[in-house]
Amino acid sequence: MSEMPPAAPVGRPRRRRTRVWWIAFLGIVSVVTICAAVGVGAFLGILGELPAIEELEYYDPPQVSQLYDRTGSMAIGEFRNKDLRRQVVPLDEIPLDLRNAFIAIEDSRFLEHFGVDIIGVVRAMRTNLRAGAIVEGASTLTMQLTRNILPDVGTEKTLERKIKEAILAFQIERRYSKAQILEFYLNHIALGPTDFGVSAAANAYFLKSLDQLTLAECATIAGIPKATTVYNPRFNPKRSQARRDIILRRMHMLGMISDERLEQALAEPLVTNPGQSSLSRYPYFVAQVRTDLLGHHGLSSDLLINGGLRITTTIDPAIQEACDKAMREGLVRAEKQWQAAKPRRQTQEREKWNGQLRAGEIRLMRIEKLTSDTVSVRLNQWNTSFKLPAELPYYDPSVVLKQGALLDVFVEEVTDAGAGEFRGRLGDTIPIQGSIVVLNAHTAEVLALVGGANFYNERWHGHFNRATMGGRQVGSCIKPLFFAAAFERGFGPDQVIVDEAVEYGVPGGYYRPINYEKRFFGPQTLIEAMEHSRNVVTLRLYESLGMNQMLDVVRRFDFTERQPQWELRRELSQPLGTIDVSPLELAAAYQAIANLGVAIRPQLVRAIADAQGNQVLRPKREEQAILDPIAAYQTQYILRQVVLGGTGQREIGSRFKSPPYPPVVGKTGTTNLCVDGWFAGFTPDLVIVVQVGFDNPRPMGPEMTGGRLAGPIWAEAFDGILKTRPNWSMSFETPPGIRVANICARHGNRAGSCGSPVYYNVPFKAGQEPTKPCDGRVRTPLVRPVTGQWSYLGGQRSGIARASSEGPSYQNHDPGAYGDAPEVPAGSGGGSTYF
Repeated sequence: MSEMPPAAPVGRPRRRRTRVWWIAFLGIVSVVTICAAVGVGAFLGILGELPAIEELEYYDPPQVSQLYDRTGSMAIGEFRNKDLRRQVVPLDEIPLDLRNAFIAIEDSRFLEHFGVDIIGVVRAMRTNLRAGAIVEGASTLTMQLTRNILPDVGTEKTLERKIKEAILAFQIERRYSKAQILEFYLNHIALGPTDFGVSAAANAYFLKSLDQLTLAECATIAGIPKATTVYNPRFNPKRSQARRDIILRRMHMLGMISDERLEQALAEPLVTNPGQSSLSRYPYFVAQVRTDLLGHHGLSSDLLINGGLRITTTIDPAIQEACDKAMREGLVRAEKQWQAAKPRRQTQEREKWNGQLRAGEIRLMRIEKLTSDTVSVRLNQWNTSFKLPAELPYYDPSVVLKQGALLDVFVEEVTDAGAGEFRGRLGDTIPIQGSIVVLNAHTAEVLALVGGANFYNERWHGHFNRATMGGRQVGSCIKPLFFAAAFERGFGPDQVIVDEAVEYGVPGGYYRPINYEKRFFGPQTLIEAMEHSRNVVTLRLYESLGMNQMLDVVRRFDFTERQPQWELRRELSQPLGTIDVSPLELAAAYQAIANLGVAIRPQLVRAIADAQGNQVLRPKREEQAILDPIAAYQTQYILRQVVLGGTGQREIGSRFKSPPYPPVVGKTGTTNLCVDGWFAGFTPDLVIVVQVGFDNPRPMGPEMTGGRLAGPIWAEAFDGILKTRPNWSMSFETPPGIRVANICARHGNRAGSCGSPVYYNVPFKAGQEPTKPCDGRVRTPLVRPVTGQWSYLGGQRSGIARASSEGPSYQNHDPGAYGDAPEVPAGSGGGSTYF
């Protein structure tokens, strides 16, 4: 029997097991150490990649430049990058309701946590584990701020990003107060495709400034960040309103709003601005401010759209609103007048028509049949039908498009002359347009500017600013500048020129000017000639006193720096209005007369500050004495007679008697064939210019004069402006060296016992006032009459007399082209009221 092997020593197995555990322990420690090192390394790597939070203090994002009214208190528009819209505002300008709405829905424990909401993290983890996917986040406002402002944080859903956000949130909370963090957040959060920050959102969605938002609107904005497309109140109003209501109820649950406010907000309908955004409350004015800043003041486009400038303009919103209303209502009224004048216009056109149609012309035709989208028309044997455009070019289509009415038809092609058939279309493309400019008479600040009927209607050439662009012939509104030139040369308002038939040689024929009334009125003082807008007297004054000398004076009135500037030519037609002038330029010229000869460049901006409040620009007044003060005052006097008893009496003078209204002086203007109608007038405080006409120059019809078209709009605007404040200056300043005298309106002498009407208190330069009392005989005319056969009472044309002409050629214009219809009988005199 063999022996059993000896048993192993009892202690050895224990030593082996201890060694194994020791090796395992060392391995675990090594792995943990390596992992910890890797983790620390990764953590340090993340820390090294994080941006310095100090960048928040120097963060200067692109932001819109905001425009304000003349008081600096009301936002009226903005300049911005088309792809980004932001305006940084301090926290105290953000309504408490808006702040609370964001806190309620995004981070209800914002005021309690230290950058990371542990309770929110646990809740999100539990929700995500149950769902088996990431369906809820735990980002605080501070964590959201890091990815909204600081670079290199990223937006992808990864653990690394969350770690970065948490670390940065801790640092931000240590360095900045809760108020500072909330201000950063609310100014930089994305709230639309191009809208960043709550100020931009308020304007974009509700056309409001922050202080105008309702509680419901605050909640609506706070609901957008969850998904800017899904909860956009303009494109998804139902979803937006549903989320708004959730936010309101959560605000109520958190004690931020009362039961009553909750019910009121829930009942409020969601109404948003239908457009993309509000570029301006007064777009024509704002567009001109941009032009002025880029051109005249030399600011860069980048600074304007990204610099966050605070631009205080010269606009007076109350005056602007009055002008907007007057223009809207006035153009509707002008359209009715234009339609009513069509029968008389057709009668005139038929006199020169041979009965044949030609492609490319426009003819008035009678509407025979009308449906919702087609119209059939006839003119003699000519007839056609055509489809109406979807958007009709009228303010009130029912006035123009009705059975039996006359319609302008464009002839595209004559298809069968024998059968009277042709292809045509509507001859009207856009409605009658107009413009208004209002200046402060003392400073030339632009208080209001209307450039058309609708800035945002592209089919109506909305962006074309008729108040400042292009320029139109101004008709008789230019005459006062030539009379002012005569007064500066020493001639007085009592001077007499004979209104008679004259003839000037021009290439290919003769120029025979006549007045609007197509008659002549004999001896006329310069006062009466301006009062009733006598063309022949104006031409004879211009011709006899020297074209070059008078043009040199008139050229001074062009004080706006528009390019190209007024084109003044040595042509006899110039003082009758063949100069292209914009309403702003004409307003600037009249402002110099109102300001006793001191012209001031129109100013649209009062001050500019940058985003930090530092002054960038305070424009200096650019002014120059361009006219003798006495000559300016004499021009004021004769323009006062236009309103008291001349072409501006019916629409202006009879409505605004002084007192109680401030004295109004002004001039009507009607261009060739009534293409444009103007009224330019001023008071001691204001200069107001109104222009009416089609964009494509075309006759508006017989008697569509400046007095009848522009006059009522001017009157309505002035009436609205007067209501904006209680006190206005009631008299014009009188320059030193003035003497006054009463003048016989009929004979031009110092008023005597002849019994004729009298102009009272006519201003003269001291020593030049007449002393000889009127004895019933006309004083010696300033310009020698070309014929002795004239009568100031009969006014009938008794023959053609040749007048010598100075210089080269003159343009050949329609003899009755310029001037204005008299509103009172000729020779009645307008001087029975004191100046």
